[in-house]
Formats: sequence, structure tokens, C-alpha cells
Amino acid sequence: MTTENHLEELLTLNLETVQPSTFLEPLTTDQSTMFSNIISKLVVHTGNTSTRKANLVFRGESLENLSSKLSSKPVEDKKIPELLFYFGDKAKDYYENQDANTKSLRLLQNIEDTNEITCKVIFEKIKEVLNSSKKFRRSNKSFSTFFETDNLSTFIAQLAGDQTIRDYYLYLLHAKGVSSVLVSTSLSYDSALNYGAKSNKQCVIYYVVPEPIKIFAVSHLLMEEYEKELSSRGMPTYKYKALYPEEYEVAIRGALFSCFILGLRVDNWNQFIVNPHLFSKKNTKYDSIIAGLDIDQNDIATRLVDTGYMHGVCTHLDGSFNTLKTTN
Repeated sequence: MTTENHLEELLTLNLETVQPSTFLEPLTTDQSTMFSNIISKLVVHTGNTSTRKANLVFRGESLENLSSKLSSKPVEDKKIPELLFYFGDKAKDYYENQDANTKSLRLLQNIEDTNEITCKVIFEKIKEVLNSSKKFRRSNKSFSTFFETDNLSTFIAQLAGDQTIRDYYLYLLHAKGVSSVLVSTSLSYDSALNYGAKSNKQCVIYYVVPEPIKIFAVSHLLMEEYEKELSSRGMPTYKYKALYPEEYEVAIRGALFSCFILGLRVDNWNQFIVNPHLFSKKNTKYDSIIAGLDIDQNDIATRLVDTGYMHGVCTHLDGSFNTLKTTN
């Protein structure tokens, strides 16, 4: 099914949102009309035409998994969407986890991290991936040779201070299962379901990624662009087929930010729960979500202590990201 069909199909589901009562309730007549217009705009702006301004991606999840991330205490299923639309869904590196093995897999101290020590760790982790996969080495000989020879200083010099180049190499490690600051999504709804959390409470987050996509994400769709830039710097590149292109993955930097979440689909409820911020007076334009919804999150640093995250992340919508520390 195409993106267009996935969007228009939403209008056939039971549509609810978090109303001022804080409960999930059906859309009002005005909200239904507005949501229909928003969908019409998104169909145009996410299509394969010159009018493309954004991309629609999907993340398969479960209500249980979201609950453990969004609240440090048990929470009713019906309250999970409200938390999601405030906190978003963050990368594994932000999870509060005391397990020593999990901690050891973290590559970055924070999302801004491009220091020399971190670059060295990424270099060594890539060497581990190469040592564990003969098939990958055979299909990426030049790439493998770079990491098997004395090129650490070159690698550090190129990555230092450059989050985009760093994330190209993190994407490889992310695809191989290493914890990272990237969040997996897919351009394919079916792939999101297949590779998402398996549960009888399965759900799918609908997420809008504005153009240019490279500001917000890393994807095999951009490999030619990455390769041109890296080759001009004398840096190694890997073949994108190593990243399971059949999954149509788009790895979002840092988090699925609430300002770009269209809604949450829960098939068992036959519902699509619309992000209530779409109906805020601050977001009156039908394409507000493409620019990023205006959401009051002034107390997010304080509220993060009640979630399963050890800290948060913020974006300046220009390709730069910062760690958000919790406050008590």
C-alpha cells in the first residue's frame, strides 16, 4: 500500500484524540474536518512529485514497550498516547538502564558527542563488525581494508565535530544491533509491523520527516550523497545493501519528536489516535506538522524523571541536536 493510501485509510478508522478532559474521546466535528484537511495536505506533500515537502515513516511498537519508556510507574493503556504526544519516542541510548552490558554498548556520551575518544570507539566497533562477518568483508573490501590498516588518525580527524559523517558510520553499527542515538523507522508500513515489537497490543507510530531528510535522519536512500561527500574526503564507504534496504529503513536522529508525530494506530482498538497538538490554536495551518508543531514543553526536563529515560534530546530543526538533562 502506498503512503497516500495509508494516510487516506486513516479516515476510515475510529478517530480519537486526547481531549481537554485528558481522556481519549472521538474527534469533534470541527476536529474531524481539520484532520481530513491535514491528511489531504500530507498526501500532496509526501507524494512522489515536485510538491514533496516531507516523508511519512512508520515505527512498529507495542503499548507495553511504550509504557516502560514513557512512565517509570504502571500506566493504563489509554493514557500512553498522551505521554507519547508529550515526550516522543527516544533512541536506545536514552533509556534508563542499569544493566552493565547494555551500558557498555553505548557509543556516545551524548548526541553532540564527536570527541576523539568516541571516534576511536566507533572505529573499534566497526572493526568488531568486520571481524564477525566474513560476508560483509567480502562485499566491502575497500571499506574493510581501511579499518584493518593504520587509519585511526584519519578517521578521527574527519569525524571530529561532524555529526553527519559520524552518523553515517553509526548507521552501520545501528543496523548491526549496536545501541545508538538513532531510532528505526520504515517507509513501509508492513515492514514497520514485521520488525516492530511483537505483541497483542501492537501499534504503529505515524511520523512526519520534513525535507531535506538528511537533517533529521540517516537512510540508504541518501547513500549516493553520502558516498560522494565521503569519497572526496578519502573516507571509506560501505554498500547500502549491507543495511537491509528491503526494510526501507529511515533512522531518525535522537528521537521521534512529538512535534512531528501525526498519531498512533492501534489495530486492536481499530483506532487512530490523533496528536492533539494538531488542533491547538498555535497550529492553525494544515501543514503545521511539516514545520514542527508548536508544543509547550517548558517542564519536560522536570517530567523526564518520571519516565524510563535518563535524559532527553532536543532539535533545533537545522540538523543540530542537544542533550536535555533532567532536573529535579
